[in-house]
Amino acid sequence: MAISFRCGGWAVAAGGLVVAACGGGDGPTQPSTPQAPSGLAAATVSASEIALSWTDNSGNEDGFRIERCTGAGCTSFSAVGTAGAGATSYHSTGLDPSTMYAYRVQAFNAGGASSYSNTASVMTAAAPTPPAAPTELTATGVSTSQINVSWTDNASNETGFRLERCAGAGCTSFTEVAAPVANVTTFQDAGLTSGSSYTYRVQAYNAGGNSGYSRSATAVTSTGTGPAAPANLVATAVSSTQINLSWSDMSSNEAGFRIESCSGLNCTNFSELAVVGTNVTSFQNTGLSSNSRYQYRVRAYSGSGVSGYSNVAPAGTLWPAAVLQAPGVSGTSVTLTWTFQWPPLSATGEGYRVEQSTTSPTSGFAEIAQLATRTSPYILTLTRTAGTYYFRVRVYLNQGGATYSEYSQVQSAIVSAAPPAAPSNLAATPASGSQVSLTWSDNSTNENGFRIERCTGSACTGFLQIATTGPNVAVYQDVNLSASTAYRYRVLAQNAAGASTYSNVATVTTLGATSTRFQNNASYPIIYLTIDGVQQFPQSPLGILPGYYYEITLGAGTHTYEARTGFWDGSSRFEMYVYRNTFTQQSGVTGTVTIPDITIFQLLTQFGSSGYWSGDYWVGTTYHFAAFRFYSNGTFKLYDDGVQVGSGSYSLVSRSPSTLTVTFSVGANQGTLDELGGYFNMRNGPPDWPWIQYTYRGQ
Repeated sequence: MAISFRCGGWAVAAGGLVVAACGGGDGPTQPSTPQAPSGLAAATVSASEIALSWTDNSGNEDGFRIERCTGAGCTSFSAVGTAGAGATSYHSTGLDPSTMYAYRVQAFNAGGASSYSNTASVMTAAAPTPPAAPTELTATGVSTSQINVSWTDNASNETGFRLERCAGAGCTSFTEVAAPVANVTTFQDAGLTSGSSYTYRVQAYNAGGNSGYSRSATAVTSTGTGPAAPANLVATAVSSTQINLSWSDMSSNEAGFRIESCSGLNCTNFSELAVVGTNVTSFQNTGLSSNSRYQYRVRAYSGSGVSGYSNVAPAGTLWPAAVLQAPGVSGTSVTLTWTFQWPPLSATGEGYRVEQSTTSPTSGFAEIAQLATRTSPYILTLTRTAGTYYFRVRVYLNQGGATYSEYSQVQSAIVSAAPPAAPSNLAATPASGSQVSLTWSDNSTNENGFRIERCTGSACTGFLQIATTGPNVAVYQDVNLSASTAYRYRVLAQNAAGASTYSNVATVTTLGATSTRFQNNASYPIIYLTIDGVQQFPQSPLGILPGYYYEITLGAGTHTYEARTGFWDGSSRFEMYVYRNTFTQQSGVTGTVTIPDITIFQLLTQFGSSGYWSGDYWVGTTYHFAAFRFYSNGTFKLYDDGVQVGSGSYSLVSRSPSTLTVTFSVGANQGTLDELGGYFNMRNGPPDWPWIQYTYRGQ
C-alpha cells in the first residue's frame, strides 16, 4: 500500500510509496537568504505620511527592513522601520510637508538579508491652510462662579479651538483655559470668583497653524446667592410627537425650573417652553412634529435670581410607524405585508427592520431581518415551524432627524404543523452482490427524516421498513443482501405531524457473488477509486464514506487499484491522501481491500524513519529557532538554536476531519497539525512568544 501527503510537491520513494517533498538535511539548519522584494511604489497620503507597497517574492522571510533618505536624488539611506513576514505595505509617518523622500526595502531572516528592491521616491503634500477665525464671541455671567461662552465656527477644517481668559477690568494678560474639539462652539467656565470681571477670546487651529483671534467678550459673575445650575440634562425621543426630558437638581433653594427649547439641528434662538416646581426633574414635551430636531436647556430660579443654564441636550422625534397588516399563513409559510409613508427625499442605507417574538406580544422581540429597500407596500415571506409568533416592523432612515420610526402595531401568526411533501425520483443501483445504493429527491423543508421500505422479488408487494435517515439525507446504502436477487424499494418523508405519501417504487437486481469489497477505515471519504485503471466515481458526490464500503464484481486474478481520500467541492475533487496497491481476487468469494487511516507517526515523519520540523521565535529583539525531530517509533528530540534540549515520546490525542486538523501530545505539550498546510502550532515558547509555528523541513 502507498500513501501520500501534501507538503509542497510529490516525490516517489521505494516500494511505490508516494511522499511529500518538504526539504532535507540531517539536522536543524538555518534558512536560505530570502529573495529580494520588487515593484516598490510610494504614494503621498498627507503632508506628514507616505504609503509604501511592494511585491513579496520570498516564502521564508522573517520580515522586511524599510530604509529612507531625504531630498531629490539623495543616496544616504537609513533604516526607519520594519514589517513582518508576508507584509506588502508600510506607512511612513512624522514627515515634513512639501519634502521629497526616497525609499528602498529588503527582506531578511536568520540566514541573512536579500538585496534591495527598486528605489521609489515621492513628495509629501503641502501643509494644510490654517482655519478661518471664529466670530460672534459672547460671554454671559450665569451665577456667582460661572460664565457661559459661545462663538460662531467659520471653518470646516479646524482641529479644535483654544479659548483664552484674563481676569480683571481692562486686563490684557490672557492664558488658555480650554481647548474644545472641532465644531464645539460653547464652553461653561466654572469655579470663578463672585463679583469679578473676566474677558475671553478664542482662535481655531489645525496642522497648518492658528487662525486669528475672535473679538474679545467680557462678563461679570454675580454676587447673589441664587440656586445652582441643574446638570445632566438628557432628551429622549419616545414617539413621533413626544420627547421626554430629565435632569439632576443641584440646588437646595430653587423655587422651580425654567425649561427652554429651540427647533432645528443647530438652533440658538431658545425660548421658554415651560416652568415646573421645586424638586421636579423631568418633563414631557408633547405635540411635536415628526422627524424634527429640537434642543433643550434648563435653569433653576429663586427669589435671589436664576442659575446658569444646564448643558444643551438635542433630540429628534421619530417617524410615524409603518402599518403592519395581519399576517397570511399557509402551511408553514407566513407572509408579512406593511406600508410606510416615505419622506420626500431619497437616501442610501435606509430600509426596514423586522422583529419577532415567540413568547409575548409585549416582550422577547429580536431582530430577524434587515431589508435595505424603500418599497412600499413591502411583502416578506417567512417559513416557520408550528407555534405562535408575534411580529413588528420599524423603519431606519438617514434623514437629518431621527434614525428610526416608531414601531408598527404588533401582529400575531399561528402556524400549524403539516406533514412533509413526498420524495420523488427514487433510484436503486446495484453496487455489488450484497449492496444496493439508493438516491431520491427531497421535496420537503420540514421533514424530520425519511423511512425506507423494501421487499424481495421483482413483483413483490409486502414492503417492510429496513431503515430511516435524518432530515435532508437523500441517500442510503442497503447492505448484506443476497447475490443475483431482485429487490423493490420505496421511501416516504415524516415529521411530528405525520408521513408523506410514498415515492415511486424502484426495482433492482444485485450483482453476482464473486466480488471485491473496498472498506474505508480512513478518517476521510474515498472520493477517487480506479480498479484496473477504470474510474469508479466519475461524478460528485459519489464515493465511500468513513466506515462504509464499496463492492464491485471482478474476475478471479490479480488486480490493481488507486484510492484517494478527500472531499467533493461542488463538481471537483479535493484530495488528501493517496493509496496504491495490488490484490488477488479469489473465485466465488467476496474479497476485502481495507483502506486504513494514516497514523500520527506517518504524518510527523513524512512516512520515513524521521522527520524534521522547525519554527521561529523572538526574545525581545533576539531571534531564535526551535526544532523537533520525530521518529517513526514514537519518540522525538527537541532542539533550541541547534542544541538538543529535550526528548521523549509523542502520541495522537484526536483528529478532526471537519477542520483538517490533528491534535497530538509531545511530553506535557500539545500540538495542532494542519493536514493541508503541512505545519503545526504548539505553545512551548518563552512567555513573551508562547506560540511557535513549526514547518516541515524533511529528513
